[in-house]
Amino acid sequence: METERSMPSGVAFTAYSGYRLRFREAPADYGEVLVYADEKTLEEIRRRFPEKRGPPNVFAFLADKRLLARCTDSVVPDALLFADLWNQREWYAREFLNALKKRLAP
Repeated sequence: METERSMPSGVAFTAYSGYRLRFREAPADYGEVLVYADEKTLEEIRRRFPEKRGPPNVFAFLADKRLLARCTDSVVPDALLFADLWNQREWYAREFLNALKKRLAP
């Protein structure tokens, strides 16, 4: 996805992008990118993705250093990935959540 490639370094992907990057597959097509970042990186995200008309498709959340230190390959830990997918309202969130449950189940 072009939006993911345009993100500055230092972000931690979550939800749909996080799942796709961690497991190298996407159970469904998706249109939103959710990331965590520090304050400096958030400023760069705002510069690269200015607000525009229509529904937003980039969501950036302030992360503390402890969260960013626990990320692997620019993806949040599995527990946060699960929580963020669970909190999404789009129909395809359920597809991602079910796929994640299967991967996390013993």
